[in-house]
Amino acid sequence: MSTTENMKISRYVATIMLFLCCQHATALDGGTDYYTEVDGIYYRFNKEWHNAAVTCKASSWAAGGNPEISYNYTSANYSGDIVIPETVEYEGEIYEVTGIANGAFYHCTVESLTIPASITYIEPDQAWTSINNVYITSWEWWNNLSSHGIINLANHIYVGGTEYDMTNFKVPDGMSEIKDGAFKDFTQIKRFTLPSTTKIIGESAFENCSSLEEIILPDNVEKIGSGCFKGCTSVRRLYIGDGLETVPAKAFSENDMLEEISVGEKVTTIGYDAFTSKCVKKVIVNNLRAWCENLRTEDFSGDWWPEFQLYTDPETMLVNLTIPEGVKTIHEACFKNQQQLLSISFPSSLETIDNNAFDSCKGLKKVNIGEGVRNIGDYAFISCNNIEELDLGANVEKIGPGAFGSFSSSTDGVFIPTIIARMKAPYPINEDAFSEETYRKGTLYVPVGLKEVYSRFDGWRNFLSIKELEDDTSDISQLTIQDQEGEGLFFQMTVVQGGINVSVDGSHLLHGAIYAMDGTYLQQLALATGSHFVPLAKDRTYIIKLGQRCLKAAVY
Repeated sequence: MSTTENMKISRYVATIMLFLCCQHATALDGGTDYYTEVDGIYYRFNKEWHNAAVTCKASSWAAGGNPEISYNYTSANYSGDIVIPETVEYEGEIYEVTGIANGAFYHCTVESLTIPASITYIEPDQAWTSINNVYITSWEWWNNLSSHGIINLANHIYVGGTEYDMTNFKVPDGMSEIKDGAFKDFTQIKRFTLPSTTKIIGESAFENCSSLEEIILPDNVEKIGSGCFKGCTSVRRLYIGDGLETVPAKAFSENDMLEEISVGEKVTTIGYDAFTSKCVKKVIVNNLRAWCENLRTEDFSGDWWPEFQLYTDPETMLVNLTIPEGVKTIHEACFKNQQQLLSISFPSSLETIDNNAFDSCKGLKKVNIGEGVRNIGDYAFISCNNIEELDLGANVEKIGPGAFGSFSSSTDGVFIPTIIARMKAPYPINEDAFSEETYRKGTLYVPVGLKEVYSRFDGWRNFLSIKELEDDTSDISQLTIQDQEGEGLFFQMTVVQGGINVSVDGSHLLHGAIYAMDGTYLQQLALATGSHFVPLAKDRTYIIKLGQRCLKAAVY
């Protein structure tokens, strides 16, 4: 870059700095400002408010002590040891020194800087400044400044005369609120500890603390501001305690190395771009109900396509999901791309599975939609390409577009061999509710007597194979059958007086259900290894579903 270009840039920077300096003088101090040097320190005096701010040296002075239009920003104004006094005398009057203005230490190399408690603001723009030691009175004083700057540039910080360990920064006891921007740009901090008294962390409080490796927010923290930990580029682990309900916009954005997030029990709201790291591998869910009702996996990722896995504790991956009783709606994209999920158990309270709730959960093999579910949202199970059996409860009133379909008609291989629809009053569904391959190759089972009814409605009529539930049952009475359900799981069922006996031998549960002959759901079965008697009303015939088998049993 040429000398002429460098001069132009320097003049441009100087003009901006002067403008900011004058703006702050007017905003904070009011009235007319006068500039002069006292004992080697340059001040801006305000006679109306009777205070002064440390500033930089003016390039020249006009009559009456007013500065000329340009400032000498390109050369060092201060060096050595600088002690700012609490008061300074000007024209026979005493002024309290209350601020350090923009650019005051611009381009300076200072061995030590002592800042008195009378200072109420330190403007942050002190670029190209080198300070070895800074002396302040207390962190409480620092926290309460209206704006912060300078000391984050120091190699060593002394509080009350004692050097403070900034690598392992301990926020002082009694500090209930960390103010906006209080520790912004403190690149010295690698770890910090909050006292039990801290309840609020302000906006940008720890922004750009680029050496910070871990963030632990204890249970006493109830509120954090937007951008409070933005740009902490070395953080790998984040623990959110149980006091926080809302993670605001950009709170942890640009933390590009973040790998693990533990979500507190009360968190129900995630702001825009609160998390933007694409490196997240693990999200620990400490309150599954709150997660189901309020949160989305993509809220915790820097991409709309989350690549992490959910855990129920630091060591246990969420594989067999049981939605807690009481949950009425599973939130949009709640379990999106959780490919480790193998099974889901829905509670009787559940009414709605929202859009994309289980999008691309490719580990699912059997999905039994509970009897309470009425609404299945758009793309709720899209691209779940390993489902072998889908059981739709009798009360499902809406199945959204793409609910069990494919992103592409041919590329992701979604094919559901068995679909059981128990709705007695069928209705049209979108034609892409299921994939083309499912329509061609799958078998749709419907309640007795409703085959022709289903075949008249949009969507359902696309199935090439529609059977009534009794079409594929065996009539058994006083009969024993044996079958194998999956690898290493065997069962035997016998119809006896007043019910059925089922013996199970294997390493996991045998799932099933019992229905009346008209398709009415009666009860669910989840049988562990051992012998089980299932009581049933006598002199009736039932459809009994055990694993992949669907049987008709007459109980005497």
